Amino acid sequence: MNVVFAGYRKWALDAFVQVISRTKNQIGTPRIVSTPEELNRIEGSVILGAGWSWILPESVIEKNEVIALIHPSDLPEYAGGSPIQHQIIDGIVDTKASLFKVTKDLDAGPIFLKEEMSLAGNMNQIFKSLTDASVLLMTKFISSYPDLDEAPQVLSERVVKKRLQPKDSKIERKEFERHDTKKLYNLIRCREEPYPNVYIEDEKGRLYFSKVRFEPHE
Repeated sequence: MNVVFAGYRKWALDAFVQVISRTKNQIGTPRIVSTPEELNRIEGSVILGAGWSWILPESVIEKNEVIALIHPSDLPEYAGGSPIQHQIIDGIVDTKASLFKVTKDLDAGPIFLKEEMSLAGNMNQIFKSLTDASVLLMTKFISSYPDLDEAPQVLSERVVKKRLQPKDSKIERKEFERHDTKKLYNLIRCREEPYPNVYIEDEKGRLYFSKVRFEPHE
């Protein structure tokens, strides 16, 4: 099997290394690509992607055997951009990572596999959970391919989310007054590093929140 791993985020690269170690007798000499330019030169391969932020052109999809990407949500829920942030803001703690087949439509291809993951804690803890889920997804895919079932997504049930922008990290003071402490905790922690931190602003400057801790009342 000619396998290419596509991704550039640290958690994804960590997952690739673990998968390669576990499946080295099945995948020969794999490659890791980190940019669209590198991926555009790949053909005739099985491509597994994690932490990939670019839309794949149809030409890349058509000239490769299959492309499967990991999306950190229970698709078709939270398709589109910033799925981790949108779920945390909505108060979701337990979710799934989905490995789906790439088609021309965004995050709309059939599902190969899903694995449980947690959105509890800080971003480092969340990325650790996502890494663990991704390793299981890719290892199971490699072990079973091409004899894998494909479950079509119920696209009528999905809502495609927009990617959050740096300007979305600004919280107005009235939001601090309107939201309870748990809601504010989620708004802040989902934008910890490596994402643009939450901030409030007045005529004297900006106040950034890089870390947050929540202690519930007993």
